[in-house]
Amino acid sequence: MKAWKITMGLVVGGLALWFFLAGPVLLRCSLGPFLQDRLVILNPIRNRTPERLARQLITQVHSSNCMQVLGQMPDFQGKREMICGKQASDPLRSVCKLSDRVDFRDQVGISFACGYEGRSPIGAFVTLTFIKRDKGFVFQNYERIY
Repeated sequence: MKAWKITMGLVVGGLALWFFLAGPVLLRCSLGPFLQDRLVILNPIRNRTPERLARQLITQVHSSNCMQVLGQMPDFQGKREMICGKQASDPLRSVCKLSDRVDFRDQVGISFACGYEGRSPIGAFVTLTFIKRDKGFVFQNYERIY
């Protein structure tokens, strides 16, 4: 009985140490050639601040406030007009499923799977990039993969 308690304590302690030392993604593996064919297991104790910001931005971009929201993003040859025009002509739902997260030293990429309005539940992938600053995260880029 005592050995069982020690073993369980080591297992739980090892998992807790792994969670604390690992980044926001515990496991990522590809199951096929497509973006939706991957398995991502996120760390339950990760910093979710950029994910909350990304969800708020997606909700606003997928509404009628697209141009005002993307006004924070540097305009690369009319990219804002292209993104907002595509959203107006082929709208995505504002409720999207978190599908991946990639953290670098100075930036975070948050990816979502979004369905088209009135069509299939999964239709496009949206990635938002944030730059890490001393006082939080600053929105940098919005990419939509159809």
